[in-house]
Amino acid sequence: MGQPGRPCILIRAEPERVLLGFWRGKRLTGIEPRIRPSGKYELGNLVLREGDAIDPAALARLAREAAALNRALGDPTARG
Repeated sequence: MGQPGRPCILIRAEPERVLLGFWRGKRLTGIEPRIRPSGKYELGNLVLREGDAIDPAALARLAREAAALNRALGDPTARG
């Protein structure tokens, strides 16, 4: 997603949850209101636990929008 060297999505699988982190995720809450602000770079996290669901089309849209924000605004980590 995005361009090389420009992170836009973090996926972390743990025994009790899956964490989806989106750089500039604070700007994506209109797509997925469960995204919670966290840390630098406007990071927003979506935590999914057993039994939680997310619409695949919404997840694809989140990925597209996160990449589009990188194209439009540049490397989020460079703004630190």
